[in-house]
Parts: sequence; structure tokens; C-alpha cells
Amino acid sequence: MKISRNIRRLTIVVHTAASVGWLGAAVILLVLTSGVVTGDLEPAAAYPAAARIGTMVVVPLSLLALLTGLVLALGTHWGVFRHWWVTVKLATTALMTVLVLGLLMPALRTAADTGAALPPDEQSGLMIGPSVSSGLLMLNLVLSVYRPGRSRAGRRPARQGALVGAAPARSR
Repeated sequence: MKISRNIRRLTIVVHTAASVGWLGAAVILLVLTSGVVTGDLEPAAAYPAAARIGTMVVVPLSLLALLTGLVLALGTHWGVFRHWWVTVKLATTALMTVLVLGLLMPALRTAADTGAALPPDEQSGLMIGPSVSSGLLMLNLVLSVYRPGRSRAGRRPARQGALVGAAPARSR
């Protein structure tokens, strides 16, 4: 399945905006949660703001980044398994989306409900998700820019009838 040039370009724009927005939101969550741990921010204000950012920004952007990444992997010459970096990006995005939905959002909702009554170890624990996702999103960004080599599946011999050693057609 190949997508048209205009759809591909639109999908790249949406995917890039969603991924960069997600990175920015993760950094904001890290600032809010670390501000509570250091005593610079009041839990009664920071945790509800963090929960709202998670619900209204992180969740939709993570789902959008995953969906558009899947469309680009399936609908372009990059493929899902042809290039190992595409596989890594898709796997990390899928894993982070599951963790956002399954762990981070429930923890942020609990923090918003309990505020200052949240135990210190749980307050510190709230910084883990945004820290890890920021690092993984930066990894995905680096992989997108440098686009290192092909996977084993991408180096398989050409199909019969195709030019041996010819590079796949690339559209710009």
C-alpha cells in the first residue's frame, strides 16, 4: 500500500508536529512534577495542571504520533521492517503510548486528587515517566534525522524481475 505524495507530506507534517508537541509536553510535565519534589511548586496547583496537560495534550499527541507513524511506515518506501530505525521508532512510540495510557495518566489523576497528601516516593516517581519519554522521543528525533542503515529484511535480494542492486524508487 502506497500513499499519495500529498497525503504523505501531510502525514509527515502531522507526525512531526505531534511528536515534537509530545516532547514539549513531556518536558512541561517534568518541570511541574520536579517543582513539587523540590518544593518550588505547590502540589495543589502543579498536580491538577499536570493531569490536565496529560489528558488534553500528551494522550492525544501520543496516539496521533503512533497512528501517523504507522501510516508512514506502511504507506511509504520506508516500510516497518526494511529499516531498523523505523522499527525502533515505531516500537518505542507504541511502548510509550501504552505506558502513558496505562501508568502515567492514572498516576497523574491520583496526584491531582490527593495533592500534598501524595507520599514523597510517589511524588518522585511521577518524574520517571516524563524523563524516560523525553529521552526516548529525543532518540526518535535523532533516528529520524540520521536514518541509519537497513535492517536484514531490507537487505534481502531483489525480487525476480527487479533490477539487482537497484535502489528503491524514492519520491521527494
